[in-house]
Amino acid sequence: MKNEIQNTNGLKLNDLSRTAVLIANVVCTLPAMILREFQLEGLVNEFQEEKKEFRNMNLERSK
Repeated sequence: MKNEIQNTNGLKLNDLSRTAVLIANVVCTLPAMILREFQLEGLVNEFQEEKKEFRNMNLERSK
């Protein structure tokens, strides 16, 4: 007797559980990846603003 039960779609239960785990991994990691991207973008913007301020300070000193 087989350990795997066949679904009505022809997918084996083992395949369904693998698919469920894959979907769960994507659902859990995608928001974290998106958040990290926004955080990095924010850091880049902040760095560029500080760079401009630093340039302006140097220009004022050189006058």
